[in-house]
Amino acid sequence: MRFSLIFWFSILFLYSSCNKIDLYSDLVGSWEHVNQSHRIEINFKKNNQYELNIGPIGYRDLILYKGNYIINKKKKPNTIDLKNTSNFSGSLYGIIKNIDTNTIQISKFSSKWRLRPISFEDSNALLFHRITIKGNI
Repeated sequence: MRFSLIFWFSILFLYSSCNKIDLYSDLVGSWEHVNQSHRIEINFKKNNQYELNIGPIGYRDLILYKGNYIINKKKKPNTIDLKNTSNFSGSLYGIIKNIDTNTIQISKFSSKWRLRPISFEDSNALLFHRITIKGNI
């Protein structure tokens, strides 16, 4: 009986430790979303800074935003806050989900944290695909 209890406790411990993977450890790098008319590129840096480029397809002049990002992995869905953004007064609040190593989903942002989306829907989320690999920035 005692051996059985220790065995199951060990299995439970190993299973729980395997699930503690940092979902956003590989977030660092450049990510891109392209639709029919616009291109959005976001570059997450190691020091929790980001650069966001937005503009129409085919134009070199993109609108550039820079600032800090915070991801809260304790909340479900995980939240992302963009703070201290250049060319914008205030912070932006959204949710983020890691689809796989080369795809993330980010909701549209709200300027008020209480109005942050609480789930992903086709109308409020964008898929971003990796365009650079961590460490090649």
